[in-house]
Amino acid sequence: MYGMVNKAMQKMVIDIHGEATWERILVRAGCEIEDFVRMEAYPDEVTYGLVGAAVEELSADPAEMLHAFGVYWISYAQESGYRDFFNACDGYVSFVQQLDAMHARLQLAFRELRAPQFSCTVLSPTTVRVVYRSQRHGLAPFVIGLFEGLGPVFGVKGGAAGGGARG
Repeated sequence: MYGMVNKAMQKMVIDIHGEATWERILVRAGCEIEDFVRMEAYPDEVTYGLVGAAVEELSADPAEMLHAFGVYWISYAQESGYRDFFNACDGYVSFVQQLDAMHARLQLAFRELRAPQFSCTVLSPTTVRVVYRSQRHGLAPFVIGLFEGLGPVFGVKGGAAGGGARG
């Protein structure tokens, strides 16, 4: 995964739990990287190791941790120069329908990106079914958090239902 993901996790932990907690997570994960380069690809094991260490350090439920990270990611991405991706769509459904196109554009900058795939079916004005596919396993709670984090961006209340999420 790219350094941007690890930097977001670092910022979330520091914002909520402080720098010392992040330092303990790095040690627990056996991670010697102190400053992740946003545009550099790192082995997935680094990110999974950080998540695992954070879960242990914070005595957190893994799914809850990933969900919270997904919610956090939306604001982090907006602060990190990707606000235009959000502003390019006129609403929540439009944004969700454009996720594959957005990832295709990101692939121009992130050459090693292994983007997930999303298919979107609008069932009603207030209901959208999204099918998420990824080469990476265990990230469905993160994706559900992403969809919930998108709600406030587009003025949508309520949350993503994750009953059928797999990933």
